[in-house]
Amino acid sequence: MEKTRVKLNICGVDITVSGDVDREAVERIAQAVRQRMESVLRSSGTATVEKAAVLTAMNFCEELARRDERFRALEKRVAGLENEEKALRDVKRQLAQTETKLRAAEEQLLRAEEEKKKKQSAAPPPTLTVLSGAADGEPPKDNGEALKNPLRSAMEPEERFRSFYAKK
Repeated sequence: MEKTRVKLNICGVDITVSGDVDREAVERIAQAVRQRMESVLRSSGTATVEKAAVLTAMNFCEELARRDERFRALEKRVAGLENEEKALRDVKRQLAQTETKLRAAEEQLLRAEEEKKKKQSAAPPPTLTVLSGAADGEPPKDNGEALKNPLRSAMEPEERFRSFYAKK
């Protein structure tokens, strides 16, 4: 930018601003200062231009301080949101890993179930064997003999009903 000189008159005070400045921006700022100073001069009948300038400068500084405070609060909020976003990305990454593990476990379970079904269909069905001497498919014949427990030794009938508490 070229060095610019801007002549201004604010409430009867002539000022020349020079430097690497934008003429339109300087004139907008001067207009804002002029309006504020005129407002101060109208509201206080005894104020001088110097006092109006000081009050206007103080008002601008107060506004700037409030904006700085809001800006710092917004910066903190942005930092908090960035931390939350990072945490959400971490949770999302963990969720994706968990979903991958879950899919692998589901596939493993399906394969195990398929193998179990294959083994069940390949194994012959269990068969029952009739031990009564009858041919396959025929009902057992009643030959009048009492059924005996093959695991117990042969005892006389009276021995079978002997009291457990009886002396020998």
